[in-house]
Amino acid sequence: MGSRDDLEAARIQVQIGQLLWRRGEYSAARQALETAVQIGLTLDGDDVVAEGLKHLGNVCQHAGDPKDAADYLARSLSMYERLQDLSGIADVRSNLGIAYGRMGVGTIASGNCAPAWAYASVWVIPWALAPSITIWASCSVSVASTS
Repeated sequence: MGSRDDLEAARIQVQIGQLLWRRGEYSAARQALETAVQIGLTLDGDDVVAEGLKHLGNVCQHAGDPKDAADYLARSLSMYERLQDLSGIADVRSNLGIAYGRMGVGTIASGNCAPAWAYASVWVIPWALAPSITIWASCSVSVASTS
């Protein structure tokens, strides 16, 4: 299998990890995502690494471990910033805001939500309005719960 095929396999691993996470199978999801990230790191697949780390953060978030979630999400944010992927940056900043809020770090949480809201609100068209409101509501709840 060539490196191109291996990167595609890593992308599929990310999707499998996301599916397992959504089914509540956190341990299996973590394994699949860690495998994807390792392959991505080995083959310079920054997009795979960014996405895999983001989903690892989500797994930790839902498993009740906001500290590990924040660590994975911060690493993912760094990758998305390097890739200049605005959608990925906004998504991860929103999730970071939630993780920091759950850890009781309100000022950091609001700092991560503001750019996510700014990006999401640019897309004020009918099909994107609901996600923009969801991001804002999630961030507001995280910040408010730390006051």
